[in-house]
Amino acid sequence: MMLGLLGAACQAQAATPTIPENPIAYGQTVRGQLAWHESRWLFKGQHGDTISLEFKLVGQANLPPVAVIDATGASLARISPDTGRLDRFRLPGDGQFAIVVGEGEGSYTLSLRQAEPDAQTIIAPPTPSPLPITDSLVRLGEARTGSLKTGDAQDLWAFNGQADTVITVRMDAITGDLNPTLRLFAPDGSLLASDQNPNRGRSALIGGLHLPVTGIYFIRASGGGRIGDYSLNVLAGAPIFTPTPTPLPTVILPTEGPSPTPTITPTVVAVAQNGAQIRVGQTVQGAILSQEQVDRFAVFGPAGAVISVGMFPVDNSRLVPSFVIYAPNGDQVAQAAGPAGAVVTGLTLPATGAYIIYATADKGQSSGAYNLAVGDGFTLRDLNRGSPATDSISQGLIPRIGDREVWTLDLPANATFSVETASEQSKLDTLVEILAPDGKVLATAQANPTAHTARIPSLVTAQPGRYVIRVSAAKPGSVGSYLLTARVLKVVPTVTVNPVLDQTINAEVDEGQNYTYIFQGVPGEVVLIDVRERAVGGFDPVIELYGPSGRRLAITDDSSPDDTNAVLQISLDDGVGAYTVLVHGYAMTPGAFTLHIKTE
Repeated sequence: MMLGLLGAACQAQAATPTIPENPIAYGQTVRGQLAWHESRWLFKGQHGDTISLEFKLVGQANLPPVAVIDATGASLARISPDTGRLDRFRLPGDGQFAIVVGEGEGSYTLSLRQAEPDAQTIIAPPTPSPLPITDSLVRLGEARTGSLKTGDAQDLWAFNGQADTVITVRMDAITGDLNPTLRLFAPDGSLLASDQNPNRGRSALIGGLHLPVTGIYFIRASGGGRIGDYSLNVLAGAPIFTPTPTPLPTVILPTEGPSPTPTITPTVVAVAQNGAQIRVGQTVQGAILSQEQVDRFAVFGPAGAVISVGMFPVDNSRLVPSFVIYAPNGDQVAQAAGPAGAVVTGLTLPATGAYIIYATADKGQSSGAYNLAVGDGFTLRDLNRGSPATDSISQGLIPRIGDREVWTLDLPANATFSVETASEQSKLDTLVEILAPDGKVLATAQANPTAHTARIPSLVTAQPGRYVIRVSAAKPGSVGSYLLTARVLKVVPTVTVNPVLDQTINAEVDEGQNYTYIFQGVPGEVVLIDVRERAVGGFDPVIELYGPSGRRLAITDDSSPDDTNAVLQISLDDGVGAYTVLVHGYAMTPGAFTLHIKTE
């Protein structure tokens, strides 16, 4: 049990002495001394500030509890006792916040940093509901047991979660007549997911959930008004279901033009259990077996994201699909039905959270198997078509609403190529996109509505690799066939950059400064970067490596728990060009160091 921590959030203790309060600011590292009472470090922040904390302890094996609270004393987030870190936590409001350090012995350092928010991180709701503190900790990959003695009893479990980790939580009844019920809460107290499904019988499941932030998550387990013993499992990754996956049908295209008849590569679709999470870009298979059956799935997304949802009968299925989508606040945001498939394209999510899809048979008058797909933007399914014949015509087909065909070209650097599509039906106008090997969109073209052709006349490849041609319907809901012509117009030989590095540099940095070293690199080249302090105990170096695109490829600190020197070995993967090494002190402290960089 975390004694003394966050005591002001509950009630004042008459015997508790005055709690020491000290200031700390963004970018600052402070030193403190643990005592038999807690201490606090105060800072001011604004709504949406992304902060990171690091707590290092000397003289004690176990870290004391360290948490962030708001002005009311409500717990917002906690430092992981395993790593001593809290990474990329977003403040839910404006005002004064406190970092509360629990009881213990020894001295410590505490670092507070502000980082730029990650656009892909799901932002927590602005008005969190604080949860009670629990000493029932469950670890990833661990199974625990519990007992519910009364119908209204509920157990609260906690576990340390890392941002972007995918987890599955499962509760299984062991004895009694439990109807297992799960609720999963984020570190700020907001409800992320829940499951209460009596049709599954003796289990409740929250499957394949992406954790939005790093911190302490809470699991509330109850019995649906019944009593008995249960087991609780928190597992890494999405659930693995026992039914045999069923492949989508292979679509044979008609033979037209000089190129051979292509075949769409079949895609294996996993059978999903009712109540599971579906990720954007995923397709799952299910079956409606009775008129009353309603399957339920959850999709998580941030406000403003655009998704599409499609539910299609599989071959020989008599199902007429129908589904309804509800927003996190319970409002209905979309619905669709139709014998060929129920489709909603280009749905803009109004809020951050879990969207629930209820899938069933239209009017309860049919049954059969179905595929349910959730796509990014207007695309529901990518069909891999392989490489088109260059300087010739290849046959393409958009067979289903929301489909996008993907072609690939392996090209050298400084090659000039063109791509053209011609629709074979006036109802289909194509949208063509060209992507570089690093995934960046290089060019797009939309078909002329009169000639029904789309053309990208010439592109020059900046780097060697696999270039992607994506073809979809420019107008949502259109299907049909088209002809694709890809031509390589010219290839200019280039000298490959292949520097041989083996250099040692003595340097130093002032407080708050970086040392910069730039070298030329190529993909696949292995580089070893070793930074060591020049005076024992005088410098704690940090290495950051950035690629030609500006993307940070790696960051590393201590090479081992007993060694503050930094070592980074990495295979370059950001194209040909200038790679940048930044060296600075931990918490931007000054010092002298030796940098050794070489290729291997």
